[in-house]
Amino acid sequence: MPKLITPTEKEFSLTVDSNYAERQVTSDDPIVVKFKQATEATNLRRQEYLARPIKRMWEKDNDGGDQYREEFQLTSFGKRMAVDVFLTMTSCNITDEAGRPVFTGKEQTFEVFLAKWGRLWSEWAETIYGACLKVNPSWGFGGIDENEDDEALTLGEEDAGVAA
Repeated sequence: MPKLITPTEKEFSLTVDSNYAERQVTSDDPIVVKFKQATEATNLRRQEYLARPIKRMWEKDNDGGDQYREEFQLTSFGKRMAVDVFLTMTSCNITDEAGRPVFTGKEQTFEVFLAKWGRLWSEWAETIYGACLKVNPSWGFGGIDENEDDEALTLGEEDAGVAA
């Protein structure tokens, strides 16, 4: 019998190569970030952020009946990255100039998160987003990379130890 399970969380230690020394992140002091799997509720919230109706109209169809239609404007890829990370990141060790955590993992609104996300170097944001897609691969454009670590992210907590 199918049984609902708690979504899996996975932690990543990320390094970043860059042409700029101040943007490099090494394994001595990596970005440590944790993501949770998206549930259907998360997917619905994601859809609300990514596609907004911009035009609603009633039109006559070929049979003379009325048909309702909406046109949507899709969100830019950069904002899509931010939405995906906002909805699933539970912790991150990046700190600001004063040594305070930039992200709490509990940002109340997307606007608050976006202001923090916008402070990151683009190389960092892309690397963090890549980790997000490893936990939520259906959000990406391709399939799971066959050469990546195949850790089971869909098993229940009690089953996860058996698969590892």
